[in-house]
Amino acid sequence: MRFRQKTERGNPIVNGPMAVLVMVLIAAGPGLAQEQAPDQDSPAVPQINWNQRLDHSVGRAVHQLLASTSSNDLFIRSNAMEACENLDPLRAMPILQIGIDDPAVPVRFAALTTIGKMRMRELLPAARRRLRDTSPHVRAAVIFVLRRCGEPIDPTPLASMLTSRDASLRGSVAMLLGMMGDSSAVPMLKNLAQVSLPRTDNPVSGVLVRIQTAEARVRLGDDSVVNVIRGGLYSNHDEVRVLAAMMLGRIRDFRMEEAFFELMDNEIDPIELRLAAADALARMSRTVEVVKEVLENADLVLTAGQSESPLVRSQTAHTLASIESARRQSERYLATLDEIPPRYVGELFLQDRLSQAIVTLLDDASEKVRLSASAAVFSVVPSQEPDLSVQ
Repeated sequence: MRFRQKTERGNPIVNGPMAVLVMVLIAAGPGLAQEQAPDQDSPAVPQINWNQRLDHSVGRAVHQLLASTSSNDLFIRSNAMEACENLDPLRAMPILQIGIDDPAVPVRFAALTTIGKMRMRELLPAARRRLRDTSPHVRAAVIFVLRRCGEPIDPTPLASMLTSRDASLRGSVAMLLGMMGDSSAVPMLKNLAQVSLPRTDNPVSGVLVRIQTAEARVRLGDDSVVNVIRGGLYSNHDEVRVLAAMMLGRIRDFRMEEAFFELMDNEIDPIELRLAAADALARMSRTVEVVKEVLENADLVLTAGQSESPLVRSQTAHTLASIESARRQSERYLATLDEIPPRYVGELFLQDRLSQAIVTLLDDASEKVRLSASAAVFSVVPSQEPDLSVQ
């Protein structure tokens, strides 16, 4: 048992139609300043400030995002749409507009879901055109967009989708209902628990849908099912455990802090689960003390960034973003104190190795990892609107 003091706690060139967006999306500004090459005549090599380097990497990250919207891999294009969530609307809008008309359903769904999260009313006309989309996933996402933007739209089609034989559709709709924020959807989600999966369906899919539905209900204020998500953390299926850990971090289930620290320490568990535990702790980080302990165990995450698996390196980028965001928040808080407690004095909250790891992943050989690192940059660095006066 761990006892803690209860204190306050390489980018492709963008060609074709995408080039039109570059002048708008990558305008000059303080956050996008180009890094200067070192003076070749200078005998002294200045020490790199990786936190500043990360702050000045937004331009590179946007370039990667633009390139990924043209990827042949539909899942990379989908991830590009999701990465727009932490961009300012002016940069995100043209990218999401492209995503709405993508030939692949997952990309259209991701674009519309992000539009709904951001409440981008400017794209409502384009979203409405997809109300008659051939995919129920996309139609559900359009309803989500309209409801999030306060538009009159009948949500009852979502109820019938919740009884679909397609487990992925049920899970998607449950997720959308949870993000919609309308507590009147709770009865619909309760009814979903009574739906049986077809015998031919993957049994893991049923478990995933159950915890997705539970998360949606918790988001809508029904805490009676939080134990369903907690139980997922101890499933026999690793993918269920990882998803449950991520969910518990999103809903900020502070009762699971100790369990997450134990998962981080357990070398027997898959690295994906240990990263998810670290990410959850960073997302919850209700006290400086918790952030301190996560930072003290950050070597786990930094080592994962050198994994041979692109999937692990991609997940690492997201986890690094969560920890670095928590570190910066703690650093700002400590700066407001008249006197910093001795246990928080030192390099721990001033380190820049997390930023260095994120910047390094921007040059990863895998496009998926580079895109995840770009999303990490957007998540950590405050969004800045481009200066459209710069040509």
